[in-house]
Amino acid sequence: MASKAAAVTNPTRWAPWHDRQKIFKLGTMKAKTSDINIEKDKLEIIKWVTTLKDETSIERLKMLKDSRSKVDWWDQISDEEKNAIDKGLADIKAGRLKPHKEVKKLYEKWL
Repeated sequence: MASKAAAVTNPTRWAPWHDRQKIFKLGTMKAKTSDINIEKDKLEIIKWVTTLKDETSIERLKMLKDSRSKVDWWDQISDEEKNAIDKGLADIKAGRLKPHKEVKKLYEKWL
């Protein structure tokens, strides 16, 4: 007779046939729901990408698409971009911040 641990790791092993069917259907429904959400997310991303006007964003997306290895994005950005990020982090530490509303108003013509 199998241990309780085996039954816990494989709930269908000892379940009656009708319970196995319920477990399978539940797993299938979760997979379908997940697939639907992924497809919805993909469509939303496609819609968003078609509105992009910024060449840098498009170049970054192309890099992501072409990247087949797990390369750290930090190693793929320019020194200028790294310096800008470091400057922003230093500004945060020094308390040089602006409220989101102010920044949004300042850059609204580009958003």
